[in-house]
Amino acid sequence: MRKKRKRPLARTSIDTETVYFFDRITYPHTFKLSSFYICKFYLDNNWWHSTIHYYQANKTTPDNPVYSQIRDCTTPEQAKKIGSTLDPIESWHSGKYELMKAATYAKFSQNKGCMTTLISTGVKPLMEYSRDSYWGAKNYGYNYMGQILEEVRSELRKKLRME
Repeated sequence: MRKKRKRPLARTSIDTETVYFFDRITYPHTFKLSSFYICKFYLDNNWWHSTIHYYQANKTTPDNPVYSQIRDCTTPEQAKKIGSTLDPIESWHSGKYELMKAATYAKFSQNKGCMTTLISTGVKPLMEYSRDSYWGAKNYGYNYMGQILEEVRSELRKKLRME
């Protein structure tokens, strides 16, 4: 008898119902869903170039010079490179899902083009097709980025119905 997993792993086979996203070359029509898409938003008293910038900067505290250095990076790739050298603050590990969700909500609620792309996915499952087993699910993984986008999409739909 197989053991039950605490959290289900995401599907790994390509299907036509799932909306895949990750990079601008493989998935150009859904790249706006990616955390690497450059799209300014305001959160925690700062302007951010992408959700990756916000996520990586929050591995440290705002009073650390590296926080500003990451915030001011020109590209998400630069922000990730600097952030990956950090030893994250203790609260980051337990709060990284909520950090990414806050940044994702800010990005999509403040940018009509991004919101339109997200809303246009309807109710289809969303999957970050990357090798990152936490955020994505190329061969296996939890696909938490896809789950966050589905939650944000649902929240934005409710908000749009109320306006």
